[in-house]
Amino acid sequence: MVLPAEPDDIDAMLDPNFAIVRRGFDPGEVRRALLQLAGELRAGQEREALLARQLEAAEARAAAIDPLDPSHLTKLLGDEVARILDAARIAAAEIRQRADEAATRLLDEMRAEAAAEVAALLERAQADARPDGPLEERPEAHTDERPEDRPEELPAAPERRPRRTGIDPARTSDLFATLRAEQD
Repeated sequence: MVLPAEPDDIDAMLDPNFAIVRRGFDPGEVRRALLQLAGELRAGQEREALLARQLEAAEARAAAIDPLDPSHLTKLLGDEVARILDAARIAAAEIRQRADEAATRLLDEMRAEAAAEVAALLERAQADARPDGPLEERPEAHTDERPEDRPEELPAAPERRPRRTGIDPARTSDLFATLRAEQD
């Protein structure tokens, strides 16, 4: 028997014509071997056809997706960088505003403290300059001073509070958590 040259002709392989010889192979065993071989060839061809269809589908999906050309990639990265810079700019403005508020508050406290110290020093200086001694030592019962002659009552020194920087750690943590969430 001569097998077909093309492996596509599997059916021709299934019906071979063998010459009958006295001492040859058993035709039943040869037929079973050929059937097995033909089955394996058919399975290989089907697998090849399936893989070819899957390859075509994958290529079609890949062609449908816009390829990342450098200008598109630059635009995507530029948008992300712009978003990060905007978030940083907003955070910087908030920090600057809190710092300005803290500086203003600190300056007001320092002015109040300075005014109180100046007032206390003036009062002591005026008391020391009087002929009858400091105010603390003079009896108030027999003063001949008129209200116009009395020194102006100065406000009491403000109570000292611990100084704050104006930066709230909890607010700062929330701000950075928001920035991280925007990046994700």
